[in-house]
Amino acid sequence: MELGAEAGSLMYPTSNELPCPNRGFCSFNRFETGNIYWSPTTNAQAVWGAIFQEYGRQGYENGRFGLPTTSEFDTPDGKQVNFEGGWIRWIRNTGALITS
Repeated sequence: MELGAEAGSLMYPTSNELPCPNRGFCSFNRFETGNIYWSPTTNAQAVWGAIFQEYGRQGYENGRFGLPTTSEFDTPDGKQVNFEGGWIRWIRNTGALITS
């Protein structure tokens, strides 16, 4: 995963690797604008920005979405991250967030 180091979307790290609370075989690192999550089944996936904020409102990895299964990717109308339990999409023209 190539995110541009500190000049990229996540910016600087703010933690060492931490275990995911209440989840086995999962860890994450905090960054200024999001997190990178890792598990043996999902590999390393980054979540940041407005999608990360919505993910937090939904309970992060312990919420209904679970762990991210993709990092952020482009869609015709914005950006999206897929999770074990659905997806969160950010709409470029309006800044709206929609979820599955």
